[in-house]
Order: sequence, then structure tokens, then C-alpha cells
Amino acid sequence: MRSLRTPIWVLARKELSMMMNAPATYVIGVIFLLINGWLFVSPLFQMNQSTLDTFVRPLPLIFTFLVPALTMRAFSEEFKSGTIEFLATLPIEDHEIVLGKYLAALGMIGMLVAFTLFYPLVLFIVGRPDPGQLVGTYVSILGLASFFAAIGLWASAFTRNQVVAFIIGFFVCFIFFLLGRVAELLPGVLANFVRGLSVETHFDALARGVLDTRDVLYWASGTAFFLAACLMVVRKKHAFASATGLGMLALIVLLVNTLGNWAFFRLDLTQRHAYSLSPSSEKLVRDLSDPVIVKAYFTPDLPPPYNAYERYVRDLLTEYRSASRGKVRFEFALPSPPSEFERKAGEAGLTPVQFEQVGSDQFQVRRGYMGLVLFHRDKSETLPIVKDIQQLEYDITSRIAKMAVRTKKIISVTSGHGETRWQTGQSKLAGDLADLYDLRDTPLPAATTAPLQADVLLVVGPKQKFDDKSLRVIDQAITRGIPAAFLVDIKNLMVGQFYATSQETGLNDFLKNYGVQLGDRLVYDAQCETIGVTQNMGGFAFQTSLRYPYIPLVDRIMATHPIGRGLDTTGLPFTTTVEPVPRLPSGIHFTPLLYTSPKSWLAKATPYASVAPSAIPHPSPDEPHGPYSVGGVFEGANPKTQIFVLGTAQILNPDLPQFPGGDALVANALAYLSKDETLLGIRSKGEIIRPLKPVSGAVREIVKYGTVLGVALLPVALGLWRWRMRERWRQTISLAFTTMSSPSAPVGDPS
Repeated sequence: MRSLRTPIWVLARKELSMMMNAPATYVIGVIFLLINGWLFVSPLFQMNQSTLDTFVRPLPLIFTFLVPALTMRAFSEEFKSGTIEFLATLPIEDHEIVLGKYLAALGMIGMLVAFTLFYPLVLFIVGRPDPGQLVGTYVSILGLASFFAAIGLWASAFTRNQVVAFIIGFFVCFIFFLLGRVAELLPGVLANFVRGLSVETHFDALARGVLDTRDVLYWASGTAFFLAACLMVVRKKHAFASATGLGMLALIVLLVNTLGNWAFFRLDLTQRHAYSLSPSSEKLVRDLSDPVIVKAYFTPDLPPPYNAYERYVRDLLTEYRSASRGKVRFEFALPSPPSEFERKAGEAGLTPVQFEQVGSDQFQVRRGYMGLVLFHRDKSETLPIVKDIQQLEYDITSRIAKMAVRTKKIISVTSGHGETRWQTGQSKLAGDLADLYDLRDTPLPAATTAPLQADVLLVVGPKQKFDDKSLRVIDQAITRGIPAAFLVDIKNLMVGQFYATSQETGLNDFLKNYGVQLGDRLVYDAQCETIGVTQNMGGFAFQTSLRYPYIPLVDRIMATHPIGRGLDTTGLPFTTTVEPVPRLPSGIHFTPLLYTSPKSWLAKATPYASVAPSAIPHPSPDEPHGPYSVGGVFEGANPKTQIFVLGTAQILNPDLPQFPGGDALVANALAYLSKDETLLGIRSKGEIIRPLKPVSGAVREIVKYGTVLGVALLPVALGLWRWRMRERWRQTISLAFTTMSSPSAPVGDPS
């Protein structure tokens, strides 16, 4: 408590009390909260996102008006009324005066910002916001407020006129706000320097939920600079501070921030680290010898959830630019005029997307673009549609790697035994792997006796038996140290008829030589994916969704292994078990990567079986159950052996739906086996777009009016309460003085 009686705190409390006694403070507060409440809630249900973006993004511009308005009286009123001379006679130092007034201004701004905590509360009621991002948002607001408060205080020390102080403070704050926009028009190195001075750059980074020491250092050093400049002005008694002193101070601040840009620490507070690049992506862009230019095409006002894609793409590209130290640059194509925008997007190779949008009284089908074009040297790569922002880092990094880095690794894909022709399909994985690797069709048995030359051997879903000659080629390749991946089906599936028959490929016995024991029964799991099924009832056909246990939803994944890194779940259609033989060959080690849930069982081993939803077995309580291993890696050192085995090839069947996680699992496996460190383990970002909960129209109206009007009335209520308390205090003091000044009753003779 003793520290609260120091001159700094006494002055801060006195200044804060004066600000809270001024009616203008409450007028400014009400206007601030009305504007921000409307910005937050007006598009909230239209965007359908649990985010504070619409409140946060305009805040730097709003603060350029708000903060100078709150700080303009700090010194100018003291100079005008002459009370600064009275302060000079008190036992208080100049720096204590500056810090006291600064803390009072920061406290007043903090009080107004505290009223906006109602907005996150609303999000928790009607949605599922990211707590880490909310924390980062308010840390960012605190940094912005502290910096602008120091500027406003410095401006107030220049003049006796409050209006002039406001204009100076607004002008300087606006320059720092504008620098980020100007940087987009400047060339590389100069653009990075100017961008580093912009408040928007550092504010946006922290508001995303990424705590970066570079941003903290920017706010702290900028605040310290303007407080020191204010102290120089006060000590000169309203004369301009020494140009030499300010120049030296500015150089020190620039030097400290430059050093901070080379030695920094980042902490992503968001769930699943949504705004952090994987180490492999950071290394790739940091080692670029020439810049990468990204041109983004996004049609404005897209329906939810696509309206949030542009913001996330912009934020992620900002992370690439930061990690590359400016070598990755980006720009967003201007969406107007629309005809010119669509012409340029089409020429860039982007694919238009049809969006269905339901308005208040009409149904619309719109066409829009959501794509990227990347340029490096004389090469270019296109991401025609941003389909999955959870995998956006993989999409961008893989295209940069294709242009900048390497000779493609060779993957030999066996054929000649009825293998699944996944690479001829239209899946995203087929296109990505064709871009990243040299996929070579390898018919077996081979036409020549020359040994197989490849970085990885891939066997996917053969339906016919391998002869001895073909197995010998595979065995020789593995013995020579070529890693292999086997995605094996134990059943020949007729998907349309929901029917399965046994098949013999010869791989079961072959893989036992390497310690692999493939099961002979399908796994069915209560924790499973949902499929769409057409049913007939009363002559009408309709589509319905059913949980289908023959597609286990696997979430027991070894995330510490490179193949499982970044995976939360994956659907594995019609899988069998993958386990080690009772006695592993000498030197072979088995690492299980994927397990089904404890509520999984093994179907009966029959040559012919129905796998229709109506034919799902019902296990008895005492029947053996999982979890079962359905995928893993068998490795040995002498000779060097690396084999990845998955108990199903249906994960790559182009005739089945693509289930989340399947593409990433296969891509990670090939990157691990081919030792492709660039793409290995790029994380899936998890849930980035967080929609609101379904709420009634009445709740929406309560939220809207409560957020705009209810929050804006809180300063009014606080002002009335303070006025009432002051009036009561005045009455108490007046009564005390009246009692003390009234004449005492005469003392008479007791007799």
C-alpha cells in the first residue's frame, strides 16, 4: 500500500479523478462504445463467425481520434491555468509528473476498453471463440493504447491550446497508422522498413493471438521514446526539445528494434497454433535466394463461411512474409471493376466457384473467386481454389518448394495386378503428389532385369496375386534400402452393392518376412464416419446420413512420429489390422501409428460378406474388442529397412468420399519415406473458422440492442453513480462544517 502513496500514484489518481469528473469524458466514451458496438454486432450474424475482427480491425484508426481527445488536456490545461508552476513547487520530479499523467490517461483508456469485454462474453454465449485469440486481442489493444497515450501526452506538452494539442496528437498517430498502407507501394527493403514502423503491422499480429517479442518491443520502445520526448519538452518549459537528444534517442530505439528483429521469440496463443508456420515452412522461405510474389484473388462479400477465408489467407501470408524476412511478398487484386477482376482471375488460371446464397426474400447463385498465384523467378504456380484453409500452409509451401528447391523425388507406383488407379482421379491428393514427386508407373513383373531405381516404392490396393518374379523385384528393392509403402485391401469391395469378397494378393505371406502380420478380418468401430445413403420409402427416394462402422474414425494417432504429426483424425474405410508377427525378424522394430477406438471389433472371416449398413454385426458384451493397430512402420538397420503398412487402400479409392485426414496421412508417409524434410509434418490447423451457435431471432435482437445501446450506457451509469457519490460527499462535508461553525449553547448557572 505504501507504493500507492508515492508522488506518481497520487498524481495519477488525482488526474484520473479529474478526467472522470469531466462530462466530456463520458461523451467521448459513449460515442466510442456506440461506434464499436455497431461495428462488432452489425455484421456478426451475417458473417456467422465467432470473432472480434469487425471490432478490432478499425480500432487503430478509431484510437487516432480517441486517445488524443482524452490526453489533450493533460499539460495544455496546466500551462493555460498556470497550475504547472504550482506543481513545480511541490516535492515531485518532472519525470514523476509525466509518468503520473501518463498512467492516468492509460487508466482512462483502459476503463473504456474494459467496457468492451462484453463483446467476448457475447461470443461465448452465441459461439465458440478461440480464447487465445481473445487474449492476444486485448494485449494488442493495451499495446496500441500505451503507445498512442504517450504520443498524446507529448503533443499536449507542446501548447496551451487543447485543440492544437489534439490536432498534433491526431496527426502523429495517423502517420503511424498510415505507414502500413504506404509500405504496400514501396519496393522490398524500404517496404519492410516502413512496415516495421507501422502500428497496424504490430497490432494485427498480436490481435491474431500471436505474442511476438518484436511487437512487444515495438510498443515498449515507442512508448518510452515519446514519454522521454515529453519529459524533454516539460523540462524546457514548453520549448522544443533538443534535436540532438531526440535524434540520439530515435537511433537507440531503431537499433534496439533492429536487433529485436534478428533475435525474437513467438508464442502462438491460438488453439492448434493457427497462425504459426511449421519449422519446415519457415526454413524453406528463410533460405529463399529470390523473392516469391503471391497474387491473391478474392471476390468480396462472399457468403459464410467463405467470407472469413480472405482474412485468414491475408494473416497466413503475413506470417510467410515475417518468417522470410520480406522475401515472400503478397498483394490482393482489386475487385473492381468486376469485369476486369474476373478477366484477370481467369487469365491467371483460377477456377470460378458457384455460391448459393439465401437472402431475406430471395435465393441467389453467385460466382466468385478464391485463389492464389505464386511467382518465383521465371516460374509460376496456381492454387485455383482455396478449398481447405486447414491445409492452406501445405498448399502454399508445396508450391513454393516446387518452384524454388528441388529435383523431384522418384516414387515407383506398381501396376499390373489390378492396383487402385488413384493417380488418375480428380482428388486433391493426386494433383498434389503429381506436382511434388516424379510418379513413375512400374509394371510388374519388370520387362528388364535392371534393378528398380526409385526413392520410394508404393503399392496401392492390388486385387490380383503377385507372382514370384514380381515379389522378387519388390524384395530386392527393399533389401537395397528403398523404402516401401503398402496400402493393402484384404477384401475385394463392390462399393455400390455393399458387398465384399476375399482376395489373395500374395502380400500377406510376403510381408511376414519383414515382420508384418496383416489381419484377415475387417474392423468395425462404433466411433465411425457418416455416409450418405439413398433409401426408398413409399415409392420415393430420399438421401439420409448414417453412421457407418466399417469406416472407423481413428483419433488414436502417434502425433510424435513424423507420419502422424499434425493429424487429429482420419477415416479408414474397410481396414484390417496391422500387427507384428509373434517373433519379429532380427533387427526389425515395429512402431504402431494408428489405433481404432476401444469400441471396435473384428467382423467374421467369411469368403463372402455383406457390408451394408443393415448388416452391421452387433457384438456381444464378452466379445473381444479393440483398440486395434491398423497402420504402422516396420524398420531395421541391417540391412536398412523402412516399410509403412496401412490396412486399407480404400483411403485412395476415387469412387469413395474423401475423409478428413486421409490425404495428410498418405502425404506424410511419402514425405517420411522419401526423407522430404520440406513437406514432412506440416500441421493441419484444426478448426479455424468458428461458426456461431444456432440462436433464435429474439436472441439476435437482444444481442444487437444490448451490445450497441446497453454497453454504451455503462459510462453514463458510472458517471451518474460518481455524481451521486460526490454529492453525498459534499453534503457530508457541508454538514460537518456547519456543525463545527454553529455557536455553542450558553452554559447557565446550574442553580
